[in-house]
Amino acid sequence: DDDVVVATLQQCMTSDGSPWFLYQEDSSDVDAPVRHRVEKVANLIKEL
Repeated sequence: DDDVVVATLQQCMTSDGSPWFLYQEDSSDVDAPVRHRVEKVANLIKEL
């Protein structure tokens, strides 16, 4: 499950290497938990 999130994250990086979710203007309640999880995974990747 986490592997899918990581793979999706890698595909959604912007040209400067920042995760796409930092540039998302939409912050609906439905997407919030997903965005938080992706952010958490992104932080784990940075620590590697």
